[in-house]
Amino acid sequence: MFKFFSCIIAGALTTGLYAQQVTHIYTLSGNINSDTGRVMLYPISSDSTYYPYKSHMETNVVNGKFMFTDSIDYPTAYRLVLQKNFTTVYVSGIFLVDTGWQTISCDVDSLRAMPKVLNSTMDEWRKSFGTKFKVLSGEGTKISQKKDSLRKVFKGKVPDSLLIPLAIKSDSLDHATNLILLHYAESNPNSYLVMWWLIFTINHYDPIYDTIYSRFSISVQKTTTGKKLEEKLRGASIVAVGKKFPRLNFLDSNYTPVVIPNLNRKNKYTLIDFWYSYCSACILQFPKLRQLLSQYKNSGFEIIGVSIDEMKYLNDWKNIIKNKELDWPQYWDKDAKCATYILSINTYPANFLLDENGVIVRRNIELNNLEKLLSELK
Repeated sequence: MFKFFSCIIAGALTTGLYAQQVTHIYTLSGNINSDTGRVMLYPISSDSTYYPYKSHMETNVVNGKFMFTDSIDYPTAYRLVLQKNFTTVYVSGIFLVDTGWQTISCDVDSLRAMPKVLNSTMDEWRKSFGTKFKVLSGEGTKISQKKDSLRKVFKGKVPDSLLIPLAIKSDSLDHATNLILLHYAESNPNSYLVMWWLIFTINHYDPIYDTIYSRFSISVQKTTTGKKLEEKLRGASIVAVGKKFPRLNFLDSNYTPVVIPNLNRKNKYTLIDFWYSYCSACILQFPKLRQLLSQYKNSGFEIIGVSIDEMKYLNDWKNIIKNKELDWPQYWDKDAKCATYILSINTYPANFLLDENGVIVRRNIELNNLEKLLSELK
């Protein structure tokens, strides 16, 4: 979880934000070091219902300039995406749009870095909240870099003796981060910063998030985003580690309704893997998953794949199943309804590891850790 937050700190979030219940107009005037292209304001979550108005806006870049104008109720988080010839060439870090006139400057050579946004909430981020996490974010970045380095050196099979100390440090940073957020929310109940940050991390549920949310003022909780966050937290707690995975309705490749998981009680572990056809990280994990299934299938391990592809990409979904030789059951979560609204998944790939009784034992387990766990089956 901290790894994810450190990315936000290093290239993203924003501001000490305060409740505004009256609808206002904002204008975001932009500069980018690209003469042309199509620039988009993108939501920071796959669930657009966090946004009271438009969650996605597009306009053209003309001579390195662009502009967005729309309604806004309170500071709202976005990413900025630049496309050329329908290919994405730049994605910014996360920032918050405030009411009134404000400017944004983007550097296409600084992928996922925080753009320079001049408004009162971003000023608050730079002067106050962001400084609280400066040391922690630096430590989190070091841990992530160390893990990446070890994976290259050991070709993905890093010894536990090297990974365990890093995992302990990461857990410690997670705890420290959560405490800072809790204290900040207690001191600043009208702040929107923590609310938007929780939206990023709800994919990894922790009971402290409910406590943090309870510290928000009523005016923040009653916003469109606040109400949705409460709903998401409630949903995420349902699929926390230790809870039984719910039975969900999907479609198979022939578009026939099915209900999963229909577990084979002879299997010790079942991995439910959520992916989509244009997710490069999802595709990259398939060879390892295929290897693990081949190696441990007879020892009590199975995989269930679930795609959240849009209908227009269903042929791509089927082609990947065939071309990547995914010889485990594959299903379709139409419109990502289950993934988004029941399981509270925000990032992909995502997975749930279930025991023989359907109880969630791990969520988003790394494949190297999964391999270690499966090796104990033999």
